[in-house]
Amino acid sequence: KRSKMDYRVVSKSGEGINRENYESVNIEIETEVRIDNHGESRDVGGSISWFGSIALIINNISGPGMLSFPSAYAKTNGWYVTIAIYIAACCSAYAGTCVIDAAARVESRHERLEFSAIFGRIFGQKTFVVTQWLYFLNLFSQNVAAIITTAQATDGLIATTIGNSWGYIPFQGIKTWPACTSFEKQTMMCTPFNESQYVLSAGYILCLVTLLPLGLVSLEENMLAQKISFIMLILICLEFMFIEFVPRIYHHHSFITNTMNTNDVRDLAGIVLFNFAFCVTVPSWRNDKAPHIDARKVIWISCLSSATGYAIFGYLGALAFPHASDNILNELTSPRTHSYITRISGGIFAWAIIGLGIPVFAVLMRYNLCHTGVMGSRSASFLAAILPWLISWALYHGHAILALLSWSGLLFDSAIDFLLPAAAALAVGYLSSHSSLIKKPHAAAEHTDPLPASLMSSLYLPISATAFLIISFAVLISIFLQLRHNLTSS
Repeated sequence: KRSKMDYRVVSKSGEGINRENYESVNIEIETEVRIDNHGESRDVGGSISWFGSIALIINNISGPGMLSFPSAYAKTNGWYVTIAIYIAACCSAYAGTCVIDAAARVESRHERLEFSAIFGRIFGQKTFVVTQWLYFLNLFSQNVAAIITTAQATDGLIATTIGNSWGYIPFQGIKTWPACTSFEKQTMMCTPFNESQYVLSAGYILCLVTLLPLGLVSLEENMLAQKISFIMLILICLEFMFIEFVPRIYHHHSFITNTMNTNDVRDLAGIVLFNFAFCVTVPSWRNDKAPHIDARKVIWISCLSSATGYAIFGYLGALAFPHASDNILNELTSPRTHSYITRISGGIFAWAIIGLGIPVFAVLMRYNLCHTGVMGSRSASFLAAILPWLISWALYHGHAILALLSWSGLLFDSAIDFLLPAAAALAVGYLSSHSSLIKKPHAAAEHTDPLPASLMSSLYLPISATAFLIISFAVLISIFLQLRHNLTSS
């Protein structure tokens, strides 16, 4: 919708207006408004601030994957891990800015483009359909796995805090479940209510009540929860490092990682690269961020900050637990830890970091279905926000299904978060010289080129081609190594 407010110029002398001879000023104001999911109109140019933008991107980068870095530092030379982390961060940041640059070059003024619409505009209708499926299946599978993981961790937190968790088992009634033993956590056999296939647990209900409503509102309305999640991420990591890691390091007087003396880098690429998969968030965030926010700076700051946090957390964790498992929470929530607060923080981590990412993915799925015209808001809300909770309840103990979801998410991640953005940069670089529908570098409404202007002026196409080849090679190697890691672990 468009509204105009016209004010006629009235000059006393009929001449041009100056400071002395005017009665009123003629102003025409055009205000673009859009209708949100609740049927209310809002001005174009969202309200997500600098802090909210940084929090959202870092929250999407951080997650359960960061818990494997202490094990990586314990198994491999620390320099190798650190270099791999920063290379992955740069590749991911480049991919994210490629998405923004592609959107800025193909959009009309004040047009809202979601993920699939960007690639459909560049590559055509068939690509639009393919990216719709890839995008939805990627986020859907990740959300189902995240719901199950968060619900199980919440049950563990309830049992650790008050002694037992509860669950309703069909035809058996309400059952109790005590906290996991130290042996179960070390052998990774800790599953709440593992004697029953279907259970409606207290942890699942708590997650459902607190997280599902957030998936039905807008991304901007989720920002308070994302800011809280970001603050809790920092506080919990600091608690882990200074309450648990540092005292252990001081006690053992050890400052050398790779205590296993393996230097096994075969699994490193797969573990590192997919910890920086966040491009799914970029288009919707770009639409809802405040107009003055520099998207490129936000992405690079977020990626490099996350890389630094990963490196510090992984290094200290490896020093504190020289034989750390692939999930450091197994050690941090076990009786081996010095602090009861650390065990509680380990349980809170799942809900605050993994859990609060669930509604964001639900919103992104709904946006990509609704704003691209695939379906209405009610149908999109059901598929994106409600259906994952229904399926995850039935798969609460489906370990084989969880492994399948993990593998499918890995394959979808590689295409959505790395290959497609790099291909988009290559395509717009070529099409900008052959099609009037693609804006040339610096002709877009906002400055979003993936690299500095001095490089982008004449080297856009060769730089994009080189980056595409590098990212494609890195992704293929990472997929192979991660699949190999999953197979050997299982």
